[in-house]
Amino acid sequence: MKKPPTAYTALRQPVLAKMQSYQRDFLVHDRRAWRQFPGVEFLHFTRETGTTLVFLFPHDHPIWPHEGVHLKYLFGTADRWHILTQISKLTEYECGLIQTPRLCYHGRSGHVVAVTPEDALNIAHTFEAQVRGAWGQQMKASFQTFHHPMDRYEIELEAA
Repeated sequence: MKKPPTAYTALRQPVLAKMQSYQRDFLVHDRRAWRQFPGVEFLHFTRETGTTLVFLFPHDHPIWPHEGVHLKYLFGTADRWHILTQISKLTEYECGLIQTPRLCYHGRSGHVVAVTPEDALNIAHTFEAQVRGAWGQQMKASFQTFHHPMDRYEIELEAA
């Protein structure tokens, strides 16, 4: 039985045909990332001088730090909200590059489709809004179930 295509095999020919240098971006780094996170939705950008792979991890994926946790990130630290905004910013950067044309793809596993830069921006912005909404609902739910020890004291004072 033949294996279903992976994102790597689906994109190998068009990506390598477009690239003039830094093919290791795709051949090594992107391939390794897809193996590490199979089935995760992504945006992929190909330029003549390299690629950018942006994963769109679901809001409840274990890769996201918990609320209030800061991770080492680039040259400092960042919480999950900051990291989330970087998906749209990176997509905006890739779609706004002067160097054209470039290839933009959206997919999950072996199902990959070419998209316009405008579509890629819409996908990134919609994704960010959905994750923000889900995290906001989680925070709201946890806030409603949290009771501070002083709450009881204040209720007792009001009753007196």
